[in-house]
Amino acid sequence: MRIKTKTTYVCEICGEEYSEIDKALKCESRGAKTPKYAIGDIVTILSGEGSGKSAKITGVFYYSPSWAGERYAHRVGYNADLIDHWGSRQLIEGESV
Repeated sequence: MRIKTKTTYVCEICGEEYSEIDKALKCESRGAKTPKYAIGDIVTILSGEGSGKSAKITGVFYYSPSWAGERYAHRVGYNADLIDHWGSRQLIEGESV
């Protein structure tokens, strides 16, 4: 038996994992904005499903490039439950909230 060790580098902002340190540093260099809303805040959905409805923020996160693409990398995202409706949404700061 032999032991094989794999090193991964993780962006401290979005949690994206990389096999090369320079890629992780490049991802971190994008920076991150301070979230405008906090868990428990009530917001109005501006676009998409539930547009015009109120929602309660249940989570705050940063989009990773592999999940949301370069356009949305490190954008602030929110998980939100719609008020007076059965659904929930992921909202992008500046677009849908």
